[in-house]
Amino acid sequence: MISTAHLLRAGALRRVPAQFGWVDRRLVREGHLRGLSAEALGLYLFLVVVADANGMSWYSDGRLCLELGLGQEALAKARAGLSAAGLVAYDSPFSQVLEVPARPPAAPARVQSRERSGAERPATAAEVRAMVQETFGRGGGR
Repeated sequence: MISTAHLLRAGALRRVPAQFGWVDRRLVREGHLRGLSAEALGLYLFLVVVADANGMSWYSDGRLCLELGLGQEALAKARAGLSAAGLVAYDSPFSQVLEVPARPPAAPARVQSRERSGAERPATAAEVRAMVQETFGRGGGR
């Protein structure tokens, strides 16, 4: 059965302007946004909105912090999250919104719970650090 919805505000329909940004539905459908912080999601939306047809933006860090209400450290963490997810590339002062990757990043590491149920739970930051050190040594792979 096809569901029909009535317009809530027919006089305020969105129209596609000459300059516009778009957000790919695959971000949600394929889980690309899972695990990103609210700051990273806000930065991504801002970059999508201001980017040119090639996904390029040249807003300075100061202006991004002002527009998004973030500090420099929070901006850097948000940008790192987007970069790790393969959604944004950055080379100061340029940001580029990238094509949505074919696959979302790997799910967070999970560890066996010590509870009787045997259920899995997300790994803690300390457990993830230990796994990285086991795999890559003290340098963390850098």
